[in-house]
Amino acid sequence: DNKVVGIGNCCTFKDRLPADDLDLKEKTVLIVANMNEHAKRISALLHIWKEVSQTGINGDWKLKLIGTGPDLDYYRRLARRLKLKNCSFEGKQDPQPYYRKSSILIMASAFEGFGMVILEAQQMGCVPVVYESYRSVHDLITDGRDGLLIPDKNRNEYIKRLIGLMKDDDTRNRMALNCINMENRFAPEVIYSRWKSLFDSLHNPNL
Repeated sequence: DNKVVGIGNCCTFKDRLPADDLDLKEKTVLIVANMNEHAKRISALLHIWKEVSQTGINGDWKLKLIGTGPDLDYYRRLARRLKLKNCSFEGKQDPQPYYRKSSILIMASAFEGFGMVILEAQQMGCVPVVYESYRSVHDLITDGRDGLLIPDKNRNEYIKRLIGLMKDDDTRNRMALNCINMENRFAPEVIYSRWKSLFDSLHNPNL
């Protein structure tokens, strides 16, 4: 174990969302993913959105899906079958403008290496709601502080906490601000320094 080191990826975007721009957020829930059911389990999110919509809360909320992939047509058919309201497939897009405008990111991946989508969303003050299905998610999210972690496959808990976040503007804005601030841990200069320290230690084992 003493010969194994874990170093996270650095932030994708050069800038983070200014805190003042949180006031410009729209009531949008975002999915950014490769449309691949085996890995991303987006069908679960569409079923969750269906149940959220049945509560009446999402009258002025929208669900937007960004990305393409082998199961895109399946998801479109499923959305039609479920008669999803306020749901749009945006295709392959630069996700940064969507992160900037959206308030919540939802994710149900069966597995991830690091979950760059979460880090990207946090940089832009978009609060992630994620199934706790892989260990590295704990490197990115502290439950209740800069995102929500839901026990894997617990749909009822996911729906309950997602609705709570949609309803509570103050909590959502507080968590969005925490997201913006936490990305300092993954700033390029921070990750660079960790790599440099690793290489220096390999060059000089006494360090």
